[in-house]
Amino acid sequence: MLGDVGAERRPPAVRSSGRRRRRTDHRQHQPGYTGIRFETNIGSREPVERIVELAKAVESHCPVLDIIVNPTPVQGKVILNGEPIHQQEWV
Repeated sequence: MLGDVGAERRPPAVRSSGRRRRRTDHRQHQPGYTGIRFETNIGSREPVERIVELAKAVESHCPVLDIIVNPTPVQGKVILNGEPIHQQEWV
């Protein structure tokens, strides 16, 4: 897809960061972040409009972004020696 918009051969550089919860947070038993940011640097000779179109297409089809932005039920199971020993569901 990058070739379609004339991006240079080097891959885009993606940088992400997040703000971790403070230990004084009342939810200290919940590890994680209170926010996530990302920045994508692209080298290209294409017009800005084409690169914006590319960014929107990637963002609208990114499964990782989707599960972060839209709550997604998760089910997990631990199996030990063929026998389930723990199961959890997060909604």
